[in-house]
Amino acid sequence: MDIQEAYKVLGVPEDATDDQIEKQYMTWIRRNHAYQSQEDGEKPFDFDLITNAYNKIKAYRDGTEEKQGPATFREKSDHFLHYYKLHIIGVILLIALCVYVTQSVVSHFQEQKRLASLPPENVSILLHGDYFEPNSDTMAVSENVLADIPSWKRVTVNLNYSPTEINDSMDVGMQQKSVVTLTSDKSDVYVMDPDNFELLMTNEMFLPLDELEPSLKENVEADKLVYATSPEDNAEHLYGIVVSDTRFFEGVQVNDEKKIAAIRADSKNKENALKLLIELTK
Repeated sequence: MDIQEAYKVLGVPEDATDDQIEKQYMTWIRRNHAYQSQEDGEKPFDFDLITNAYNKIKAYRDGTEEKQGPATFREKSDHFLHYYKLHIIGVILLIALCVYVTQSVVSHFQEQKRLASLPPENVSILLHGDYFEPNSDTMAVSENVLADIPSWKRVTVNLNYSPTEINDSMDVGMQQKSVVTLTSDKSDVYVMDPDNFELLMTNEMFLPLDELEPSLKENVEADKLVYATSPEDNAEHLYGIVVSDTRFFEGVQVNDEKKIAAIRADSKNKENALKLLIELTK
């Protein structure tokens, strides 16, 4: 087979680019594969002859005239992978994405099913600051509250570790994570250190307790009442209560710093939140 005949057998003009030659050969490979998958397997073309023509053209363009034999299965596979590797990678990524989405949907469904089986939430609490260990057991706090208020059936407790001093990159990361948590968390009661209480007061996070329950000032010791002013109201109001009930933190390692409890302004369980705050002063 001379070079002119090789071009004719492959089905490309003599001035075809290398890319056109490779694409044409891949077309023949796909057609050959398609016929092989049929029952009769009869082909209207000679694939071995086409492969010889392809090899002849490649050798001619590479500057050698050595005749090459039919392409092996590995060579054909290499050609296929070379031109379809992006497609293969895309399919793999698509499959991985489908698996991830499916697992996420199933996990979400299972979590929603689990939550639906639980009693209604009486109150939710966020421990915010750096007075506790980041990996503290929140279940202990929940059980402590339920022990103090037996009529309640479910108390949710979340942690938001927020270092007040930045000593290394880990502290920076924890503080950034804390900010993200604050934007999404909707807990009824926040229990925090004085520094974080003052910081959140500037964002008008909390409900004036004296407006929610005017008699609170008379029923709670004066040294346990925390007053502050908000940016929108220069008048001083009662916003927090000092947590003096050590049973609340039983089972959780905390430091000796003063802890202040406050009710989130948009709390959905204001009455229960107020009841909890009163319990925390006993």
